[in-house]
Amino acid sequence: MERRCMGCMELYEETLESCPHCGYVHGTPAKEAYHILPGSLLAGRYIVGQVLGFGGFGVTYIGYDQVLQQKVAIKEYLPSDFATRMPKQEDVTIYSGEKEEQFLAGREKFVEEARRLAKFQSQPGIVQIYDCFETNRTAYIIMEYLDGISLKEKLERDGAMTVEESMPVIMAVIGALKSVHAAGILHRDISPDNIYLLKNGRTKLLDFGAARFATTKHSRSLSVIIKPGFAPVEQYRSRGDQGPWTDVYALAATFYNMLTGQVPEDAMERAAQDTLKEPSKLGVKISPSLEAALMNALNVQIENRTKTINRFEQDLAASNVKRVAEKKRREDLGKWPVWVKVLIGVGIAAVTGLAVALVALPQRVLTPSAPTTEAGKSRVPNLVNLSFDDARKLAEEAGLAVLIGDKDYDDQVPENKVLRQEIKHGELAEAGT
Repeated sequence: MERRCMGCMELYEETLESCPHCGYVHGTPAKEAYHILPGSLLAGRYIVGQVLGFGGFGVTYIGYDQVLQQKVAIKEYLPSDFATRMPKQEDVTIYSGEKEEQFLAGREKFVEEARRLAKFQSQPGIVQIYDCFETNRTAYIIMEYLDGISLKEKLERDGAMTVEESMPVIMAVIGALKSVHAAGILHRDISPDNIYLLKNGRTKLLDFGAARFATTKHSRSLSVIIKPGFAPVEQYRSRGDQGPWTDVYALAATFYNMLTGQVPEDAMERAAQDTLKEPSKLGVKISPSLEAALMNALNVQIENRTKTINRFEQDLAASNVKRVAEKKRREDLGKWPVWVKVLIGVGIAAVTGLAVALVALPQRVLTPSAPTTEAGKSRVPNLVNLSFDDARKLAEEAGLAVLIGDKDYDDQVPENKVLRQEIKHGELAEAGT
């Protein structure tokens, strides 16, 4: 008799204790208590195997479609802020109150995004969607199983790539983005860990809409989802002006990372003082025109940046692209002091931590000589993601004060850091507020 391995979905003799193909030991429990038990069946058709990856939004399992008799990937919607699963149960437990509303709205988004992406079955650069359904009080996407490694893994293993090695990957991603942008869909999360390099030489762009599955108008704690170095400035603002240029920046940042082996400086730090070096200054062999095309797409301000993925594609193939110099907008002057370091971060497998929300309340500062920007007024600095002591010091330097408000949990902000502030940074406030 043969047994199907829950680690790789290949068949092997059941007399063997472990799979000869991947080494998976039969009977190995789920990685976490809230994961589905290996061997479970979904929709009477899909066998659930071991976990391929999990993070703040959900869990991805290897699976097997008994009808089509092929390996698949099973993505389960399970945002850790709003729901969990009790051990040995299949139904998820949804937290009550506002979190239930957020979970249900995010689940609807999850299914809607899958259905939209299923229309791009002919696009070779987009992972194929086979099925989508709701069960166990949550939702699932059945998609193409990818045999390969992420671009991030390749860069960590082999180091920086040459222009010749990088261009096929970038052009494959551009092809995928051209299709989805034309349909009005943005990715919003392009980075090396969402680009997959298959063993057959093809490139796939993963996780469209991942940053929105659990991010709806109902959600405050997950309203800003970014990856430092790859996210442009507009993604740091919950109402930022996002568009095709947002994905252009992220793809250019990925290209820069591929060529230099370095992640570009955080966009908010660049907005304060841009010290990003051209790849050629880091020893990369690249033509002046190609470098200009790359750096134009990496411009911080939207008005100075390459606007569309089609234009980026054209510039990458051109031989006479000129560098577009950054011009700071008047309203930016003084808004992002050099000493302000914004440290917002998120990882795929982010660990939920305790974040502190600081609320600016009326309180006199015992520093009458504190600097102000106008008579009797001070410009509010950005305190998000600073420690309480650093936030208090920064506020006092500006002639303001902070008081700690509520403590809240958020998996996007490091433990004991400022989660939000009552008065937005950049605004003018009465001195002593």
